[in-house]
Amino acid sequence: MKTNKSLLFVFTLFFFVFASCNHNANKNPATANDKTQAVSTYTIASTETTEDENPVVKNVINYTSIDCAGNPVTLSGYFEYSADSEINQIILMEHGTISYNTQAPSVAKSNQSVPASKAKGRVVICPDYLGYGASVAKIHPYMNQELTAINSIDMELAVLKYFADNEIAVKDSHYTVVAGYSQGGSSALAVHKYMENNLSAEKKVLINLNRSFCGGTPADLKATMDVYFNASTTNVGLVFYVIQGMLESYPEVFEGYTLQDFYTDKVTAETVATGFNAKTEAGADSAMKAFPPDKSAVIIHAEALHNSESDLYKKFVGCLVKNDLTDWEPKHPINFYHSTTDDTVSIENYNELMKENKMGRYPDLVKGETGIGTHGEYAASGFYPPF
Repeated sequence: MKTNKSLLFVFTLFFFVFASCNHNANKNPATANDKTQAVSTYTIASTETTEDENPVVKNVINYTSIDCAGNPVTLSGYFEYSADSEINQIILMEHGTISYNTQAPSVAKSNQSVPASKAKGRVVICPDYLGYGASVAKIHPYMNQELTAINSIDMELAVLKYFADNEIAVKDSHYTVVAGYSQGGSSALAVHKYMENNLSAEKKVLINLNRSFCGGTPADLKATMDVYFNASTTNVGLVFYVIQGMLESYPEVFEGYTLQDFYTDKVTAETVATGFNAKTEAGADSAMKAFPPDKSAVIIHAEALHNSESDLYKKFVGCLVKNDLTDWEPKHPINFYHSTTDDTVSIENYNELMKENKMGRYPDLVKGETGIGTHGEYAASGFYPPF
């Protein structure tokens, strides 16, 4: 989730999956509010087929989903599948935080983490988040968990529609595994939750969720922000993305407030936003240079964000809590992974998830594993199961 260059490779590194026994889809009716597309619409923006022993079809897809206001929007993503076999395993991979549009799955046009060629019958689906790829002109609603889940599921539904339209066989025994690390870990968890709690019975059968793997997961945004607002040196980029994401996602909550209200007069928020929202290396560099050398939280962020009684603080925390993923009952297995010395996503996120009065009360479904290293080191350490 850091914006510095040492962690900008998260798209290619921070994913994992473990193929295991299939689990039947929940056949109960949707509980409420299925906001995914009733009818999938898509276009294939580019396609190629590799010429090797196990040919793989590589596609960039544009598809319809919704934006923060619930309006239709064209999003994009990348998917690849083994060309010479029936589809059986679907891997929905959620990417980590990126700062450049060139890192978006549809732009990079590659998947180095879990290649489809590694297993017959595998398709790997990598959504761009809203604000990247085809929707690059829009602001990315960072950490809007439900919306990211809806957008990602809409891509899987569009890919399944593509298979049906092109008479590409999908086995009755097919299943979906969701995986991600860092921002991708929280997105994967949000996707898992939405698939179980919101999808119609028909879509649940179509997707057939098997399990999820979530690493370095910022599941408790308030705990994450508490760390950064109390740090001697704060992660100015990450905090900016969260603040802007909440403003973009909940304009009705922040009516009358602007981005500048979150910063002291040492920071010109418009300059920072212009840099980061360019989604280029030069833009990110200019945004970071707009912050003063002293990056302590009290120098960077407005006094209101350090005052739990202020109106701005209460509104901000209320929006963070809307996106909390630590307390709900899963129906399919979830594996969590976290470094005890994570320098970006506090281990408190993992601790909150695994509490006995939260998701830890479902030991038959929820498993946890910890290691050591920085956020990037742990992701690159090969901690995940073989697949």
